[in-house]
Amino acid sequence: MAGSICCGRQIIGGCILSNIKAKIKYRLCSNSMTNSMLKIYFGIKKDGILHVKDVLKTEKYNRKYRKPFIVDSNEIKRQRKSANNFNKRILIGISCKEKKIENICASIISIANQSIKDVSEVVCLNVSEKIKADLIKIADKDLGVKIKIVNQYSEICDYLEEGLFSYYGEISAGDILHPYTLFYLERQIDKSDENLIIYFDEWHFKKDVKKSFENNYKSDFSLLTFYSKNIIGDFFFVDAESFKKLGGYDIKKKSAKYYDYVLRFTEQKNLISDDAANRYIVHITEPMYYKKYNDITREEKIEKDVLEIEALNEHMERCGMEVRISYDDETFQRHIFYPIKKKEKVSIIIPNKEHKNDLKRCIDSIRKKTKYTNYDIVIVENGSQSDEIKQYYKEISKQSGIKVIEWDKGFNFSAINNYGVKNVDGEYIILLNNDVEIISESWIDEMLTYAQLSEVGAVGCMLYYPDDTVQHAGVILGIGGVAGHSHKHFKSSQGGYNDRMLYPQELSAVTAACMMTKKETYLKAGGLDERFQVAFNDIDYCMQVRKLGLKVMFTPYAKLYHHESISRGYETTEAKEKRFRSETELFLNKWKVELEKGDLYYNPHLTLRYENFELK
Repeated sequence: MAGSICCGRQIIGGCILSNIKAKIKYRLCSNSMTNSMLKIYFGIKKDGILHVKDVLKTEKYNRKYRKPFIVDSNEIKRQRKSANNFNKRILIGISCKEKKIENICASIISIANQSIKDVSEVVCLNVSEKIKADLIKIADKDLGVKIKIVNQYSEICDYLEEGLFSYYGEISAGDILHPYTLFYLERQIDKSDENLIIYFDEWHFKKDVKKSFENNYKSDFSLLTFYSKNIIGDFFFVDAESFKKLGGYDIKKKSAKYYDYVLRFTEQKNLISDDAANRYIVHITEPMYYKKYNDITREEKIEKDVLEIEALNEHMERCGMEVRISYDDETFQRHIFYPIKKKEKVSIIIPNKEHKNDLKRCIDSIRKKTKYTNYDIVIVENGSQSDEIKQYYKEISKQSGIKVIEWDKGFNFSAINNYGVKNVDGEYIILLNNDVEIISESWIDEMLTYAQLSEVGAVGCMLYYPDDTVQHAGVILGIGGVAGHSHKHFKSSQGGYNDRMLYPQELSAVTAACMMTKKETYLKAGGLDERFQVAFNDIDYCMQVRKLGLKVMFTPYAKLYHHESISRGYETTEAKEKRFRSETELFLNKWKVELEKGDLYYNPHLTLRYENFELK
């Protein structure tokens, strides 16, 4: 007995020790722990111990207090009080392919528990005979919401008219609406006289909605982005009038019926090439939709994507738009390419001072890897003194399609590029840094496919550091107080936040390290503002382009390396720091209103401290 007890203690002690080691190993290897440690390390280097305390405080808050599904009883009371004047009626459909009655009930209860009462009803679709009887029993109970069973969308259209409903939305059985959903919806409806599509941010959960594990904080609507990716998702509210006119969702489209509906809605509202799409398709930046996680197979994912592509092709045909769409079943991304009908001349402008090796690498890569043939290269020389670079200029000037022009004034990136544009004859121009290197052969084609569109004013590309981490995947306004590069330091093999590194999308700005624009647009926008000698001139240009009513696009299919800071160096001298502060102040004052509104293509719930799409 004694021996057994002693042996037991040894075993127990060994287990405890093993568990402790395992826990330590887990904590050291966990992503959250690693990220915190990295933030602390770089925080020490950057801002000292105060920053460390701030980081620790933030991490502690996030771990302990940040919950995706939060309901405040006082807020509920406030919403009910302020909603007394709401007079719109909302119909919510529940797709009941899910056979578990408890999941259907969970969705119904979430609708019944809305902060504002007596404005909504529920219709249940695709109800099997097996659960219809149970559902009828539930409908007879006083749950605080009326329940109706329908068989097809024609019945919903009739019921919308019969019940004088203003809007219709549809969820799958098991999905949960936050109690504030209808309040935010009705508040948005009251703001506009237009017939709208209204969508929300969302979380995903498995069993407990309060333990949601994955978020999707979305950007505002862009039609060109929507072609590449269904950024709205499958849940949204649509005005009843439009829903009836379009005949509801097309069930032949199966899992793509929601995507197809939005496309048909844009046709109905004539939103093609219309910058006012945001007036009709509205994004409410609150996570009101909680989607129950379904472990769909790879085949099911591909099937849905293919169905969406079919719907998109039909949309393009109806709109008279020629397009080629390919699909990558590894990344689950569709690649949209608008055929280049007129291969107009593209002039590549490269400022340079000294740095023969950088320039040579850049030009050699253009020559060797560029598939597009109708281009020329204009080097704007800015005060080089070395014999080495002068000799190189003589050599490359002998090649067809390359010329060197001189800017004999001091360094001003904006002025140099403006001078270059005045001395080229290409219909399109590419502003290109001398420290970039071409990766993808179709880089010009991929930028031109968007730049040629009448509604697009500027196009940027994917830039990697030489170690294959991201340097630039577009620009986000507000990061660091001014602007920052999207997904900086992410690995090239990653998809980024909700795959945003993988598909072309409309953004607020892109970098002029590699940017294509029409020469006509460049001149109309006033070129680069020469008050920005070094910093923010490209972002300012993109803001000017958007002010003209044109779009700024980013495409990940044009890939280049950027050997950043080799050419210019960091802001180390007092004079450089002073100039940078001056240009920062100028930008903040010039675009104060736009910056206060926030970036349309980001999300107010995402951090402005880092470039990694973390939650605040």
